[in-house]
Amino acid sequence: MLEIRKTKIKEAMEETTDVYNKLGLNMNEIEIVSRCQNVSAKVVIAKEQLGEEAEKVLEEQQTPTSLKAIKWMPAICSTLAIILSIISMLLK
Repeated sequence: MLEIRKTKIKEAMEETTDVYNKLGLNMNEIEIVSRCQNVSAKVVIAKEQLGEEAEKVLEEQQTPTSLKAIKWMPAICSTLAIILSIISMLLK
């Protein structure tokens, strides 16, 4: 989890308040702007998450086939061992 920097948050709030005062916004306009900022922040967060997921998928796709095969070998071998033991039990 990212560290919360209280001083940066306080600075951003002060700058936002200064902008509201400079533009002379009334309470309804301030509420609309703050909701738009909230939506914008959620979009930025979603873009970052999608970027991280895209990087993970890209790394998985670029993994050589031999490494992918090695990753599945234990499951394949254990399945084959079970099948062979069932066959040997049936042949007895």
